[in-house]
Amino acid sequence: MVHFPTSPLLSSICSQRWVSRTPSSPSGSHEWSMPTGVVHIALRADGPGVEVDGKRRSRAVLCGPRVRAYRRDTPGGIRSMGLVLTPWAVPALFGIPASILREQHIDLEELLGDDSLRIEAYFAEGKSDVAMEELQAALLRRLQPQRLPDRALSHAISALRSTSIPIATIATQVGWSERHLRDRVYQTTGLSPRELSRIARLQRLLKQVEREKHAQPRSAPERPRRPQPAG
Repeated sequence: MVHFPTSPLLSSICSQRWVSRTPSSPSGSHEWSMPTGVVHIALRADGPGVEVDGKRRSRAVLCGPRVRAYRRDTPGGIRSMGLVLTPWAVPALFGIPASILREQHIDLEELLGDDSLRIEAYFAEGKSDVAMEELQAALLRRLQPQRLPDRALSHAISALRSTSIPIATIATQVGWSERHLRDRVYQTTGLSPRELSRIARLQRLLKQVEREKHAQPRSAPERPRRPQPAG
């Protein structure tokens, strides 16, 4: 089940949250995950740790920004929860450039310390609401509002993710050189402006394909014809 944050402060670092149980699947199942252009946090209540590209991590991880698809395990019947962070959340939360986390899955304990262990324990006990509240509270305690993007950077990132306006035009709109735009976007999101724009287009295309797939009417099964008497 997907929810959207209602707190203005929380919505500055988190775009959505989810709690779910994966459907049954054969042991050893894997799938390819496409890059989304954003960072997310994921926790499993039980089962093995998260396996990414053949490497086993803990059951609570932060997935950094990626430009390449990655292969992860999909064990069936596992309870999971997590947060999708905003593109500019990493510097504001952890005080580091998002580029440091590029193409990586990091054990959440490395970033949240004992808070991570407490959150994992609540989730393992079936207290998903408490675990989610604790996770959000742990992030808000680390939030450095002064590191949130200013109006120019926020506009640039939003434009790159939602329009096809050339990068040079966006730089002109915010009064920056293209080089300065590239540097600010890369340090904040972990992606270059071109990568951020390309991944956003890919995600829009995937959503369109998914909508069209569900919109196609299902043809009714053809009824068998009764044999006609010889005339």
